[in-house]
Amino acid sequence: MGRGVGGAGIIPNATVPVTIEVNSNGNAIQQGTLGRINLAANQTYYVDYRTNANAPGANSLVAASLELNNTAVAGSNAVATSGGITQVLAGSAIISTGVLGGVLRLRNDAPTAGNFGSTAMNIIKLM
Repeated sequence: MGRGVGGAGIIPNATVPVTIEVNSNGNAIQQGTLGRINLAANQTYYVDYRTNANAPGANSLVAASLELNNTAVAGSNAVATSGGITQVLAGSAIISTGVLGGVLRLRNDAPTAGNFGSTAMNIIKLM
């Protein structure tokens, strides 16, 4: 489970920092570098996230989504109009890794830089 981190000025498509606490047997879920999370090969996971986000500007958007192996995870995106006010973004997905495993990250999906905080992520290995 990730907890209470984030960052200021996260540019579009950049990783939103998440630090995880692994509460499982084995090494199916491991903290990687630069906010990425390494997932074991040939597994299925339930992943959810929650983050507070804001961006300056009257009609500015904030957005986040999960990405696995440099590909957006369908249905995991969350978008809101910020206008300088902090919005809560949340999403979830069930993902499966292939024979090489996977690298998971939460990314800024907005067209402009944004501020993210109190970011939490849960990852549960299903099989």
